[in-house]
Amino acid sequence: METTQDRWSTRAVSRSPLLLLVALVAVVAGAVPGSRVGAAPTKATPPGDPPGNNGTIKIERDGPLSAGQNNEPQVDGCIFWLEYYGFDQGQTADITFTAQAPSTPKDTVLVADKGVIVSDTPAGGGQDKDYVIAYNLTSAVQGLTAHPRRGYHVKVSSDTVGAPGGAKQKVFWIKCTPAPTTTLRVIKAIEGSGTGPFTFEVQCNHRPLDMTFTLNGGDFRDVTDVPSGTTCAVIETGSNNAQIRIEERPATGPPVDGVVTLTAGIPTNVFVTNVFPGSGGTPAPADAELRAAGGVPDTVLAETATRPEPAATLPRTGADPRPLAATGLWSLAAGALALVAARRRRP
Repeated sequence: METTQDRWSTRAVSRSPLLLLVALVAVVAGAVPGSRVGAAPTKATPPGDPPGNNGTIKIERDGPLSAGQNNEPQVDGCIFWLEYYGFDQGQTADITFTAQAPSTPKDTVLVADKGVIVSDTPAGGGQDKDYVIAYNLTSAVQGLTAHPRRGYHVKVSSDTVGAPGGAKQKVFWIKCTPAPTTTLRVIKAIEGSGTGPFTFEVQCNHRPLDMTFTLNGGDFRDVTDVPSGTTCAVIETGSNNAQIRIEERPATGPPVDGVVTLTAGIPTNVFVTNVFPGSGGTPAPADAELRAAGGVPDTVLAETATRPEPAATLPRTGADPRPLAATGLWSLAAGALALVAARRRRP
């Protein structure tokens, strides 16, 4: 509440010496440091937005669009979602997953995810959903012992950077089959007279894999340590006004949309060709060169497609859709939902 000085009636003061004395005391008190009498107005904290690390995290097992806001501490697969509620605008967090007894070795760090944005709007109370972030622990649990019925016991700690209040924690079970990782390779080629560099995003339902980078013609970029079963979308965000042709080797689903689900031990190549008017261009590296660098064996796609820029805009769980690789992403399995819903805005 804004602080104001007491208002005295001139007529009352003139009639009563006692009131004059009280008024004098009030004036003296206003000059004392720390006194609220005569203090300058202070900015009040908005209702529902106290300072500090006062939000809530929850485990979601069924996908970011699942109804309800209950914590779900028993996950039947390897992929789950971490939901954030009531965090302050612009807050980031260090998110760590560790093994818990009876899963051993206890306190083994499974995933350490640093500087993750968890909210982009002011806090609005405990039911105010912020970001929804996906993780895949299929390779992280390798080497742990599992409970015969409940699976692996895991603790997640979300420590908000620069905010008092301590880390938010949840302990949950995950029934997951351990599997080794694999590699996703993004390869750039150019047809015609255009030039790069070209900007890319990779968005996966294992958030630590998400990245942005640039490629020139003939270059490639590896996304390593991809857990088996992870779905990733390769998105060219800056095509320099070229047509885009995408080929996936091997294809997992529609072979031309840049969305792939990776399998342990089988690296996946996504070829992205920018088609400009005119002659010339820069081809992709030869298959032999890619194999020598750890790429997949040579496989030939029977189908390609060309789509214009800009990329198709797909729905998300929030109010601000972002462009993704192609239409049809929502036909993927539940694991791919995190590609377009890893971060949520309130309406």
